[in-house]
Amino acid sequence: MNSMFKMLHSRAFTPIAILVAAVLMVGLYKTKTEAHAARERIERMTLANEASRAELKALRAETQYLESPARVDALSRHLLNMSPPEPPDPNAGERAP
Repeated sequence: MNSMFKMLHSRAFTPIAILVAAVLMVGLYKTKTEAHAARERIERMTLANEASRAELKALRAETQYLESPARVDALSRHLLNMSPPEPPDPNAGERAP
């Protein structure tokens, strides 16, 4: 009876082992495929991030230029015919005796 048990045990074990190996192979393939897709997505996002940083740097430089006091002063004089206000006269509030 012992030899018959071994024979049944080995016959049942082989298909189960093949099934487990097939499931593991499919799982490994799926995991590798998903990891590759994730790496590609990370690469695309990294490139987009670098482009955004470069654009932000350019926009900050442009803002700094557009808001520079010398530029605003020159534009106000040229386009609006404005000039800086005169300083207040320190004696303006006093009355003559």
